[in-house]
Amino acid sequence: MTVELEGEPDERGMLLDFKILKHLLAPLVEAWDHAILAAEDDEQLVDVIRQTGWKHALLPFDTTAENLCRYVASHLCDTARDELQGHHIHTVRVRLEETETCYAEAEQKL
Repeated sequence: MTVELEGEPDERGMLLDFKILKHLLAPLVEAWDHAILAAEDDEQLVDVIRQTGWKHALLPFDTTAENLCRYVASHLCDTARDELQGHHIHTVRVRLEETETCYAEAEQKL
């Protein structure tokens, strides 16, 4: 997954320190890293996952690359709006690659 931010750099030429972006995304990365992502209404898959005890995250939508991109962009805009706007960021773009040649993108304005 690639996250791009668009806005006006500060007087030093920096838009946002990477460590801040990493911190803002940490809850999602921690929840999803090495986890099975499943739609919460996929009862059969959810039953299997719970029986195995595998790390998982249940989401309120089908886990397509397109939906995941929209979710991450929306999550960032919703949970970090003040932080991002404080750094004069006006656009969040998320790209999720399934393979080297297959990807989805989503863009959201603040």
